[in-house]
Amino acid sequence: MKPYNVLIPTDFSEASLRAIDAALELRASHPNMKITLLNVVESLAVPGDPIVAYLPVIEHQIKSSQQLLEI
Repeated sequence: MKPYNVLIPTDFSEASLRAIDAALELRASHPNMKITLLNVVESLAVPGDPIVAYLPVIEHQIKSSQQLLEI
């Protein structure tokens, strides 16, 4: 059976988590499938930049996603 390679771009959103769940379910029926996650979060922590307020949320989502990957 030809191996499948699936690339999932992730930004730690709910949609990304659903895509990961779907890929894991698909992998159950295709054991030769390889899943690769591509982190697409691009931010620079610049003082005064509004993204700085979201960094603790992003860090929490990263930890949650890492825990999912360990399962």
